[in-house]
Amino acid sequence: MITLLIINALYIVGLHLATGDEMIFSKPALWIETKVPYWMTKPLFNCPTCMASVHSIIPFWYMYDLNPLNFGYYVLYVFALAGLSTILARITE
Repeated sequence: MITLLIINALYIVGLHLATGDEMIFSKPALWIETKVPYWMTKPLFNCPTCMASVHSIIPFWYMYDLNPLNFGYYVLYVFALAGLSTILARITE
């Protein structure tokens, strides 16, 4: 689970950086920002801490299956991912 956590955090920080100003995904990010409210863009690409809620579903489901028995692990995984993503984002800024 630690390997998945690190890979997922690196993916989140990479996506956050790639959607910044003058980066490769800045134009799609600006287009999305004009179409949806700002609070909806935070979990998509604007906030590494918030991104853990959305960008953890598929990797965790793929590795551990989202069934009711794993839900407690998923909640812990999201909190750990949010913390690790925040730390990595602050290091890379």
